[in-house]
Amino acid sequence: MVNTHRASANAGRVMAELGQDFSGLAIVPAISDEQPLVRTYLEHFLKDADSMLAIPVSFPHLAESYSLQAAMYVDRQQLQSGRQADLVVRPRVLMAGKAIDPATLRDAVVTITATDRDGIATTKRFEKLNLDQAKELVLSLRVPLRLATLTAELSGKVHGLAKNDLKDLSASQTWNIASIRQTTFTTASHLTRNGAHWIIETRGRGATLQEAAPPTR
Repeated sequence: MVNTHRASANAGRVMAELGQDFSGLAIVPAISDEQPLVRTYLEHFLKDADSMLAIPVSFPHLAESYSLQAAMYVDRQQLQSGRQADLVVRPRVLMAGKAIDPATLRDAVVTITATDRDGIATTKRFEKLNLDQAKELVLSLRVPLRLATLTAELSGKVHGLAKNDLKDLSASQTWNIASIRQTTFTTASHLTRNGAHWIIETRGRGATLQEAAPPTR
């Protein structure tokens, strides 16, 4: 990811450090600062055969800042104790707010943490992942007993060009499972549709429909 600035068509030359080509396009590497700067350079114009004029020209110099986003999905109907569930991950690596190839993320790892209703957490790591911007990453996991929360985190490193260093990036998402089991309620009310009409259903902890039950908040 680089900055681009096109000089005037009348420009004879520009500072050599900008590397401007004959088309007037200068390619400027991003800087390591967290905030973009405004650079000023002198653009030279040929007045006649013996003299030149110069005017200051400013342009925004973008910073080399990286961020990681990850859209994650798991079918809640698969989150039944002892069953297999698929976690779908679509990563998005950004530099200065622009999407770049997710394969830029090195040592990509997905860490899944499952916590049961007693607060006991188990962790599983998926390593040596191949990230492809053309498809999602699908990971299979076994659902533990009495699952209360499920957290997935995608992490990795990107190589910063400005400082020649590695920058840590991460993105995560958490799902609360069967929240009613963490309360004293035995039923819960849900707003749903029945054809063209809206109705309120009351179901028990086992998702069974409760007949003539008063709605709960």
